[in-house]
Amino acid sequence: MAELKNSIVKSNESAAGPDGVYYQFLRHLPESCLHTLLKLFNNIWTTGDIPPSWREASVVPIPKRGKDPSDPFNYRPIALTSCLCKTLERMVNDRLVHVLESRNLLSNVQCGFRKDHSTLDHLVRLETFIKKTFVRKKQVLAVFFDLEKAYDTTVRSIKKHSTIQEQYKNHSSGQECRTGYSSAKRSRRGTEQAKRSRRGTAQLKSSRRNTAQVKRSSMGTAQVKSSTKAAAQIKRSRRDTSQIKKCTRDTA
Repeated sequence: MAELKNSIVKSNESAAGPDGVYYQFLRHLPESCLHTLLKLFNNIWTTGDIPPSWREASVVPIPKRGKDPSDPFNYRPIALTSCLCKTLERMVNDRLVHVLESRNLLSNVQCGFRKDHSTLDHLVRLETFIKKTFVRKKQVLAVFFDLEKAYDTTVRSIKKHSTIQEQYKNHSSGQECRTGYSSAKRSRRGTEQAKRSRRGTAQLKSSRRNTAQVKRSSMGTAQVKSSTKAAAQIKRSRRDTSQIKKCTRDTA
C-alpha cells in the first residue's frame, strides 16, 4: 500500500488517457478503493495480463517552436496514456531503480534519470577538465552530438528486451517481471496512426510541389514558343521592309 500511495503522490497534473481517469480522481480515493486498486495491480503483476485500454493512447500533435506549422514533420506527437497504467509503471520503476542503485549496477557517469543527479554534474565535470588542461598548457577537443528524431530511430530488438527480463529475474530472487516485459513490447496504435498520417500528408505535399513545378515548366515552354513566334514575325516584317525599299529604288 505504501508503494501505491507514494506513486500517486509523485504523479503530475497530466491529462487523462483514453479511459478518462485523471490523477485528481486517484488522489481522492478512499482507503477501501485503494485496496481494491492494489489488488488489481497485484493481479496484473502476477498474471501479466494488461487491460486493452492501457495499450492505447490519445495522440495530440504539438507544433515545434519556431518551425513551419504547415509542415507535418514539425509537430511533436504527445501520447496520452492511462493514468492507472502510469501509476503501476511508476511502482515498477521504483523497484527497478532500488535494485540498480543498491547494487551499484549503474555507471558513475550516468546522471540522467537518477535521484540527486542532473546534467549540471556533467557541466561541472567538463569545466573542471578544461581548467586542468589549461593549467597544463594543453588543448581540449569536445564533440557534441544532437541526434535528430532520436527516439524514432532507436533500434528496438526483442532479444534486447528478453535480456533485460532475464537480468531482472536474477536480481529479484526469481520473481518474474511480466508486467514490465509486456509493457516494453506493447505498441501504441495511436502513435503509429499519427506517423502514417504524417507520411501521407508529406507525400501529398510532395505531389502538390511536383504538380506546381510541372505547371511552371509548361508556362515556361509556352513563353518560349511565344517568343519564337514574335521573332519570326519580326524577321518577316524586316524582309517585307527590304522588298519595299528595293522596289522603291527600282522605280526611281
